[in-house]
Parts: sequence; C-alpha cells; structure tokens
Amino acid sequence: MKHCSLADYTDFWRRSRPNSGLLVHPDDMAALADPKNKKYVKNGHPDFGAYCGASDFGDWEDSRLDLSLVPLPFCGNIKSPKVVVLMLNPGLSYVDYFAELSHPDFKNELHKNIRGEYLESEKFPFFWLNPTFCWHSGFKYWEEKLRNVIRKIADQLFVGSYFRALEYVSKHVALLELVPYHSTKFSSHTLIDQLESAKQARKFLHSYLIPKALTGETTIIATRQVKVWDLPENNQNIITYDSAQARGANLGPDTAGGKAILEKLLS
Repeated sequence: MKHCSLADYTDFWRRSRPNSGLLVHPDDMAALADPKNKKYVKNGHPDFGAYCGASDFGDWEDSRLDLSLVPLPFCGNIKSPKVVVLMLNPGLSYVDYFAELSHPDFKNELHKNIRGEYLESEKFPFFWLNPTFCWHSGFKYWEEKLRNVIRKIADQLFVGSYFRALEYVSKHVALLELVPYHSTKFSSHTLIDQLESAKQARKFLHSYLIPKALTGETTIIATRQVKVWDLPENNQNIITYDSAQARGANLGPDTAGGKAILEKLLS
C-alpha cells in the first residue's frame, strides 16, 4: 500500500472540484460509469422539485449510490484528531436533497469540508455537531449518537454547558467514510475495491491515522466494515466493533466506542 500523507489526501479531494458541478471524483468515474456497475448508482436530481416528482421519491429500498449530492469522504479536523470514527458511507434522506439542492449556504459548507478547510482553527470542524445545522438529519444522527457522551463532557469540563461541550467534541472527533457517496443503505460492496476514493481512504488511514493511534495521539473507532479497513489487532487505541455492534454503531458512554471517546477527551 502506497504512502498517503495528509497533503496527499486533501489534494486528492480538492481535485473533485464540486463547485464545477462534478459531484463524482474524477478518479472514480471509470468504475461508476462501467455498465456492469450501473445497478449500483443513480445520477440523482437537478433540484428538490425534480426529486419530489421522481419515481425514487420515498423509495427507501433503493440502495443505489446517489451521485447528485456532494461526496462526504470525511468530516472534521482530520489533521490532528483525538478520535476518528470509521464508517461505511453517508446516509441519504429527504433532508439531504433539500439541504443541498435548496440551500446554497449549506452546500458551501460541504464544499469547504471537502477542500479540507475544516481543521483545528474552526469552532465546529465536525460540522454535524454545529447547532446551526440542528434542522438537518446529519445533526440529528450524530448529536443523538453522541448525546450522553457529550453530556458527561459538559458536566465534567464545562460546568454543564452543552453548547461548549458540543464545540469541544466537534474540534476533537473526526469521521472517515470508506465510500464517500450517499445511499439509504449500502449494497454496493462490489464497488469498494474499484473506487479510487475508497483506496485513498484506506491509504490515508494506514499512512497517517494509524501511526497516530500507535503512539497514543489518536484513538480509532471502527464501527463498519472492520475487515475491509484492515486494522492492526490488539492495540488499546484501536477499537473495533463486531458484526452485532456494527448494526447500530452505538457510541453511548456504556459502549466500547463511547468509553474510548470519554477516556480520550477527558484525559
């Protein structure tokens, strides 16, 4: 596996040029355009009205990757995270379409993220914990998943201030997705070894993040596709979920992942 530095990985995603209307990374185009992979992808919709009138509106059994939404390969300060959560791919809901196709300001936030500008200088680099986006399903998903962990951090570090705890966790927890394209559920496992973006995610993990875990600087929590991430075994800073734990990918304070987050952020 070739080396992939932080600069290599952020440069890779800057080449996706989402502002140009190209919502698929150019190095993924060949695999996604291959006729044998047609059943795994859909081109999506030009605006929210078109989505509401389309045949796939409300079809939550449609598990194809949606290529009309901005890819989300990572979220947060991937330069110096205290905790990195490894996931499979971003989900898909009505709100994703509405937010991106009807709210240019929100879409700009996604562009800022994909350019690697959400580093330690930001107040909410893990923008899914930014209360400004509390109306989005992404905020609802991550805030609920981390709520009781954040409450403990608020009580112990910020005299009960939940807002300050949200900001603190947002600065120190990052997310890395194996596949960056949205879907309601994932059934495109055949594509994992074909997508250059998935290869780059694994290279970045092994070249940059795992060395940080081995020195204790970072804790890695692998919740989905643990075998595919190919993580070192028997390291206290690398938490892996089994198949039963992966179904909910829970991060409450009584789970292995939640305990690891609390230990890292309260130390």
